[in-house]
Amino acid sequence: MQMPEIREPMSQLSVFKRLGEPEEIANVVAFLATDQARWITGASIDASGGSLLG
Repeated sequence: MQMPEIREPMSQLSVFKRLGEPEEIANVVAFLATDQARWITGASIDASGGSLLG
């Protein structure tokens, strides 16, 4: 998204005060595809950078 008038207000919703990168979501997906995540079932994973906390 290249629109600064939208990016800036959206970035303030995150506890990190920035928008996430595609690689950050890809890392979550990659983890869930490994054996390390085998006990995660029926979960809702919040990968929003904390924007859903408040």
